[in-house]
Amino acid sequence: MRLVFITLEFSASTFSGNGIYARSQVRALAALGNELLVISGKPAGYQGAPESEGAAKLFQVELSVWGSLDRSSAWQAFAEGAGSEEVVSAVARFQAGAVLGVDWTSLQAYKNLSAGLQRSAALVPPYVFMNYRVYHRTASAGDRALIAAMESQAVKTSMLTTVLSRSDAQYIQKQLLGSSTIASHLPVVLLPALRSDMEGLPLPPDTAQNQLSQSAHCSATSLPQSEQPMKRRRNLTCCVRLSPEKEPERFVAIVEQLARSGALQRLGIVPLMCGSATGPYADGLKARLRAAAPDAVVEERFLGPADLARIFAATALNVHPPLYDAYGMTVVEAASQGAPSLVNAGGHVGAADLLSAKRGEIFEADFSVSEHELAQHVEALLKDEQGRLASVGTAAAARAHSWTEAANAQKLVQLVETAVHVKASPRAISDAV
Repeated sequence: MRLVFITLEFSASTFSGNGIYARSQVRALAALGNELLVISGKPAGYQGAPESEGAAKLFQVELSVWGSLDRSSAWQAFAEGAGSEEVVSAVARFQAGAVLGVDWTSLQAYKNLSAGLQRSAALVPPYVFMNYRVYHRTASAGDRALIAAMESQAVKTSMLTTVLSRSDAQYIQKQLLGSSTIASHLPVVLLPALRSDMEGLPLPPDTAQNQLSQSAHCSATSLPQSEQPMKRRRNLTCCVRLSPEKEPERFVAIVEQLARSGALQRLGIVPLMCGSATGPYADGLKARLRAAAPDAVVEERFLGPADLARIFAATALNVHPPLYDAYGMTVVEAASQGAPSLVNAGGHVGAADLLSAKRGEIFEADFSVSEHELAQHVEALLKDEQGRLASVGTAAAARAHSWTEAANAQKLVQLVETAVHVKASPRAISDAV
């Protein structure tokens, strides 16, 4: 299938999970034999070689503002670039079956592209709204009206809307569309997959050994011994972008409580925070963490797959701090290395749709309680290192590796083809899954 893929963030100076997931989807779609034309942004002055992730063509619109995907982003300039003569001509020749647009910033880009195609009497492919995150859920008071209008219009413009979690699907239906929503506008959940560059990495020795011990085909006396020494997992980890919507201050507050009570020292736990971001907010959190725990590790450089695997292989517990997250890909990446995660309960973190607390694949707690109560909960989990932590980490690893980029891409193509050829309702689309 020929597809146009519109995403403000892609391979040029990737700064968030959105760009990582966009790259993952393009890579997987191309690997399945689909032809893709990608329209993306890049920061002004960017000199890096274009990375197309297997796409047949990549157009990069230079943007003066970079590093944000909300109203402060260069979404209007991006839309102008998408409607340029060069891009319109290329898309007209490409004759795509559909346009996949990531988040609300793709809507105006699609409209400008469509207008150019109409002027040239070319085929206008239908729009698929791939909502990686419902920005209305965390938008400031001044931005909410614009974001609500753009996101609701994107859903109504599209022939198919995909979201990353049941929570986002329910929110869009109730808060942005209302009770009069027609069936064809109801969002369909498409869970992100563990990206291939993490999927291909070996399991840590302890997780591999635990999986073997749980196998019905292996008895305890016949288990092969690992050639690598079993290292104790010592880190209490937080690996989210240091920005307010990810609420990393909750993790820092937990560490402060654990340090104050002496729990870190008693348990031999070292806090670790991923912190490549800079600025007053990020720098302030790093300073608080180091003040509370002088031996804390702050990873301040960009972390590739091997770096993340190293971190999560040494992680006893990964704390994912926001009250809401459309998905939380680092939760799944942690799971792939046998590191269990603690997330907010209630279905407000999308990764909990893949990793189930009922199946023993993730820990959940009410994050609205006091920092003292949360710290006590974390301490209780850390004390049970060889019990629940090991068991949940092992189960999480198996589940994370069961849902792949290829499976995600196959499901997406199936949904799009159904919507294109049958003009299906969400019920018909669901029947095709």
